[in-house]
Amino acid sequence: MIVRPRPGLLRLFFILRGSVAASEPEEPFGTLPNDLPIAALATSIEIILREGTGEGDLPEAPVPEAYLLL
Repeated sequence: MIVRPRPGLLRLFFILRGSVAASEPEEPFGTLPNDLPIAALATSIEIILREGTGEGDLPEAPVPEAYLLL
């Protein structure tokens, strides 16, 4: 016995799935838990580059708050 899904249900699934997925990356550079930690990445890169050039006055390394880098 082969079970075939109904085309209407499949369309509904993809429409709902698409609307949920489209709402997530609206503002990827914010400070919400699901956003990209751009400030932390930039600070880490700055520290690495300044260490490589021998500078001594380095900024503080980013510290996660509640397991999140903001």
